[in-house]
Amino acid sequence: MTPQNQLSMDLSAIVNLFDFEPLAAERMTTMAYEYVASGAADEFTVRWNRH
Repeated sequence: MTPQNQLSMDLSAIVNLFDFEPLAAERMTTMAYEYVASGAADEFTVRWNRH
């Protein structure tokens, strides 16, 4: 993907940060996405942020 394609994404449907997750998963390597999307240790913060 070229840098120009990355900048031309339609973000009009994005309402909150959770809406970015599918876009990020499509554009990042699996390892990078899982690192960013995961929590540390017991992942309490991740669970708190999703509920």
